[in-house]
Amino acid sequence: MSENDIWKLLSMHHSRLLSQLDRDPDSPSFGSFDRNFWNYKIRDFSSIILQQGILYLDALYSYENLNNVFYKKEDVKKWIQAGLDFWSNSQLKTGAFNEYYPNESGFPPTSFSLYAVSIIIEKYPEFRTEKIINSVNKAIKWLMNIREEKALNQESAGLAAIVVASSLDGVEFDIESFNIRLNLFYEGQSSEGWFNEYDGPDMGYLSVTIDSLWDIYKYSGDSRALKALEKAVDFIYNLISISGQTPIMINSRNTDYLVPYGLSGYASMNPKAASLVSMIIHNLDNEDSIFSKTDDRYLSHYVGQSFMRSLYYLDETMLQKTSFLEKKLEIYYKESGIYIKHIPHKKSIYVAAKKGGVINVFNESSIELADYGWRYKAENKIATTHWQNKNNIISYDNSTIKVSGNFVLQRFIRPSLFTHFSLRIVSLLIGNKLIPFLKSKFIFSEKNSGVVFHRQVSINDSEVIIDDQFENLDGIEVYKSKQYSMRHVSSANRFNYEELL
Repeated sequence: MSENDIWKLLSMHHSRLLSQLDRDPDSPSFGSFDRNFWNYKIRDFSSIILQQGILYLDALYSYENLNNVFYKKEDVKKWIQAGLDFWSNSQLKTGAFNEYYPNESGFPPTSFSLYAVSIIIEKYPEFRTEKIINSVNKAIKWLMNIREEKALNQESAGLAAIVVASSLDGVEFDIESFNIRLNLFYEGQSSEGWFNEYDGPDMGYLSVTIDSLWDIYKYSGDSRALKALEKAVDFIYNLISISGQTPIMINSRNTDYLVPYGLSGYASMNPKAASLVSMIIHNLDNEDSIFSKTDDRYLSHYVGQSFMRSLYYLDETMLQKTSFLEKKLEIYYKESGIYIKHIPHKKSIYVAAKKGGVINVFNESSIELADYGWRYKAENKIATTHWQNKNNIISYDNSTIKVSGNFVLQRFIRPSLFTHFSLRIVSLLIGNKLIPFLKSKFIFSEKNSGVVFHRQVSINDSEVIIDDQFENLDGIEVYKSKQYSMRHVSSANRFNYEELL
């Protein structure tokens, strides 16, 4: 696949991205990337995390290619300026921004949007107006007072934003406090290579963290970022199947993607990173590719811009197709509870013990078996074993994994007029303090049902043997889980063909 081939595949989505942007200079929302806000009028605020689209615009403007009709077009540069201005005008008094509801002061919209803005104004001095620098300082001050510990990709984006902005005139923050925060982030990396994402590793979000780590290294030369990159890349590389695919539900947050920017930057130093980029790029022309099924929200979010920014680093090594068929490995990651076995030209076998023993088996071309555990219905709730649960009891010995735990009770949360009206009133009164409560309801609720499961998975070269037993069923009828996890993750739940297995 040539560089032009890659550009043509990506270019099919440029109009889709630009359709998310309010491009009318007379519009009061000129520069907003939230089409639900400025065009459909179905939301009364703009979700500022989508302002990352300015990085996509920058790639359109600055990537030199004979087929790039956007290259150095003044209109594109005006849209970038509009995106910056809209971002600044949308800032709350706290210094933070909204993503899901008014007066939210959310960590993700603040960290990711500041990250994008910092990269743009570092690159283009003409965009460093007093107004933008003041907004950057306010956002940094807010981020420095709140640390994200459960989803470290968000923390990494905020830290990268500050690193990128730190060299600019007028940007001010406490260096000593920042270094303490950066040290805590590096210390948060597991010895296995991953950063915490809802009590476990997630390859998709780890690749987002790799984007941030690469920029931290690129802009500061911090050798700790390189060490963290090496460990993170090793972990992802070991998880890739012999068919060159990712085991989706082995991830703690159920993501189905890898983003390539940080990997492509690091690829010149690390052959495993180069192989991962090659895999991602050569999957672009598949109908089930990440970029093809990325929805409009995540095209404006970190997915679209990461693919576009990777264009700056592509070389002959990454343009050549990489094969993973020769991979040979058997490893049990005790801290994450993940078992992996690669048998060259035959199978890749995965068991996620902390997700109740979820199993994936791949052959040379695709996934051939997936077992997501068990469910049962309890009044208006679902009890499931398919849940990232740090309380599961796990043992491993000689290719046999044993896991015991409780079915976890979850429910589907349906939007209603009352809940949305209540959300607006409460958010007006307490703002950011509402977020821990919402996360406890949508993400971290883990009420035990009282029913206990025991799963034993024994693996050899030709078989995966599953033995399931239950306690306290008392007439309850259990049934096999489908792919879907009950945990709320915005970037998950895209259609995947393994749902048809």
